[in-house]
Amino acid sequence: MIEEQLAIFLNIIGHNERNRVIQERFQHSGETISRYFNNVLKSIKSLSREFLQPALLLIIQNCIGVIDGMHIPAHVPAKDQSRFRNKKGFLSQNVLAACTFDLQFIFIYPGWEGSAADSRVLRAVLDDPNQNFPHTPEG
Repeated sequence: MIEEQLAIFLNIIGHNERNRVIQERFQHSGETISRYFNNVLKSIKSLSREFLQPALLLIIQNCIGVIDGMHIPAHVPAKDQSRFRNKKGFLSQNVLAACTFDLQFIFIYPGWEGSAADSRVLRAVLDDPNQNFPHTPEG
């Protein structure tokens, strides 16, 4: 049973599978799939302090948060679709977001075409002082 719960969890996070797909694959109700997923997630969370190494904390000691680019599905006019088609083939906006380690958003930069690389979006933000991109305090 534990092995099956772990298999369900790994299928969901590893393949971005929807609950309905996992229901069919493992022949369980949606409620059971959700319960198994949350059981494994809680177990992993309870082990995180044991496996989080202090050396890693030193690396992030002077960091104020993390950034990531994400693709948000978009509806755009036909004439603009080629610019908004991302490398996976769907229409999207490339959005840069930054959050603190407490999961509070401190910066969001939406609107870039889905075809734009994350590095290009980040470079545009860093090159534009009007964006007020968060930086670590001086000193």
